[in-house]
Amino acid sequence: MVQKTVMAGSPVLIAVSAPTATALRLAREAGLTVAAFARGDGFDLYSRPERIHPEDPHVA
Repeated sequence: MVQKTVMAGSPVLIAVSAPTATALRLAREAGLTVAAFARGDGFDLYSRPERIHPEDPHVA
């Protein structure tokens, strides 16, 4: 998923499941923000957290 996200030009990948160590390494190398365990009440950030601003009204 990381490779596809980077190739599509998206700066952020949001997933409902856990990222692998390899996926996180590739994401960091590519500068991709990874959010995982996304549910209705939030998510966990794994790389490039500075891209996500909780006070932004567009962030659920």
